[in-house]
Amino acid sequence: QQQLFQLQQLVAGSNRSVSYTLSSDATAVGQTLTHRVSLDSAESRPAPQTKSTQLLGAVLSIDKRAVNDDGVAPTFVTIGEQLRYTLTVGNDSPVAQQKLTVVDHLPAAIVACGSQCLAGAQRGGFAADAGAGTLTWSGIDLPANTDITLAYDVTIPSLADNTTLQNLANVSSATGSSDSSSATVTVAAKPELGLALTAPAVLQDGAEGSVTLTYQNTGTAATNATLRYVLPGNATMVDAAGATVSAASYSWDLGSLAAGATGAKVVTVKANGAANSTMLHTASVSGSGTSASAEAQTTIGVREELALTITAPVSVDTGDAFTATIVASNTGNAAANGTAVNLTVPSGFSVSGADGGTASGQQISWTLDLVSGASVTLSPTLTAPAAADTRVLLAELSAASGKTQSASVSVRVTVPAAAIIQAGVQFSVAEAMAGDQITLKAGPANVGDAASGQVDNVVTLASGLAPIGTPGAIWNSVSRTLSWSTDSVAAQSSDAKQFTLRVEDAGPLSASLSSSGATGEARMVRTFPEEVIIKPGNPNSTCKLSGQPLVQAAPTPPAGITLSFANTVGFTVIDCDRNPNTTYPETLSVTIDVGQSIDPGAALYKISDGGGWSLIETAVIAGDTVTYSITDDGDLDQDKTPGTLRDPVALAIPPVASRVTQIPSLPMWLLGLLALAVGSLGYRRLRAT
Repeated sequence: QQQLFQLQQLVAGSNRSVSYTLSSDATAVGQTLTHRVSLDSAESRPAPQTKSTQLLGAVLSIDKRAVNDDGVAPTFVTIGEQLRYTLTVGNDSPVAQQKLTVVDHLPAAIVACGSQCLAGAQRGGFAADAGAGTLTWSGIDLPANTDITLAYDVTIPSLADNTTLQNLANVSSATGSSDSSSATVTVAAKPELGLALTAPAVLQDGAEGSVTLTYQNTGTAATNATLRYVLPGNATMVDAAGATVSAASYSWDLGSLAAGATGAKVVTVKANGAANSTMLHTASVSGSGTSASAEAQTTIGVREELALTITAPVSVDTGDAFTATIVASNTGNAAANGTAVNLTVPSGFSVSGADGGTASGQQISWTLDLVSGASVTLSPTLTAPAAADTRVLLAELSAASGKTQSASVSVRVTVPAAAIIQAGVQFSVAEAMAGDQITLKAGPANVGDAASGQVDNVVTLASGLAPIGTPGAIWNSVSRTLSWSTDSVAAQSSDAKQFTLRVEDAGPLSASLSSSGATGEARMVRTFPEEVIIKPGNPNSTCKLSGQPLVQAAPTPPAGITLSFANTVGFTVIDCDRNPNTTYPETLSVTIDVGQSIDPGAALYKISDGGGWSLIETAVIAGDTVTYSITDDGDLDQDKTPGTLRDPVALAIPPVASRVTQIPSLPMWLLGLLALAVGSLGYRRLRAT
């Protein structure tokens, strides 16, 4: 048509004319259209010109792909993985195409998942129409030789292993041109390991901290996994949580880690490095076809690590000079300048040399600059006191930061080796009756550090003791002494002898020893066979004995009364029932067993605080015993406080008119009392002393 117009312009205004004829018998794609052009003029008629044109249809194409987040078209996908499906529609013809339709047929599993799995279907700014099981884009216009890309996202739902997902898409035009393309992926379960590592942001040098390794399998399949932690070079392991150790590597076999499983390992490390340096913690977890790694950093803080020790001789002689050694050190990563060190010297000790320090009274002071890793030794000289003793040297350190340390050492001050004699004397028993045989051990002991010379020993026996066996000693009956000499007593040893003695009826029971000026004494008690029984009348009595019985010399009796024995015995009973509505006043039965027949002429008397003597007429004397009763606040009770009884008594010969013929005579005796068992129906018996 353009060429025809140009020809018409050329012949315009002349006697020529141009005609154009187009055959119209071509009605299908691929048939030919015939163009005829004729030129008429007065001079001639050239032959007509013809040309053929083939009738062409629309040429459409579609290409469908599925790619993952890395832009790779996968063959296998995992549950939860996201894919982007792209449909590239092309118009490969020289003419524009209009009102194209693109249909994508979705797999049934994606359709069933719905909006949770399908998102982002779009074409530029135009939304797609979604029908059951399909995505449809309608009314697409494409210029000649152009293409357009449609896209949507799919999240793989939970499906059985080896499930195949196939998407088929096609494009069609109103003239009947079309094309199709498909994308196929297979669902395959696989593990996906993850790891998180946490560590303290800051640790002081020498401090401990926890490092936590949290691992998990976010995939869809189990895997045998191994966890590994690498210890920083400026740290030491304190607690490896059961890891297998290989150099700086600590690893754990986690076994089969199921899909969705998680766990953690916690190790404890100790910082050991320069101030403000960094500890780099690294860890990894690996399994079949999957792995993860993580790292964390810890900054080492500033720290002083101060230590103080002191040493001195264990033992020194009186007046001797000796050296104490003090060591102050700083193993931290920061300087401890201006650190004060003090040594307190015990009383009696004196300072001979302060080794650069300042001595004032019983204290030496130093000021030290302790850089990191420094150690300073101080060696003051001290003099021991003149007397033997054991004392403590105390060293103290105080840094400018406020940190303190202390240390101490004991020093024993001894007298130069010499013999120290002590006299040792001891009875084999504390108590014995007349006629008993006992053993006396006596002799010198040398507690000094050197052997002694000759030691003369003299044991003096009281009149209540008679020697029976005296091996190695000479007995002098006039001075009542046993004597012998020991040539020498070795240091820390003794020369004791054993003597056999008999206890007499009367006289004190004691022995004294003199060994070269050292003295010692031993005493014992003479006992008697008498017994005293106190029994409450009330089985549920609350009475109890207060203190010990009081045995003392009897006062002079009134005229006409003659003492049978030299002593009286008194006792106090307390906490008896004081309620008049129950058992008050309580009555106690007292029985005295003498151990031999009582003099027929004897009677039992009560002695008042004012010295008055009154006959206990109800006392019953039978054989070896005398029995009487005493009632709370009664005539025989010296204490008129309800609940308390006190009753001193004595045996004596009454005037002829009032004698009780049943009372026999008694030997000298001492009465003792028995503590009552509270609330008991029985009673206790004690030997009188």
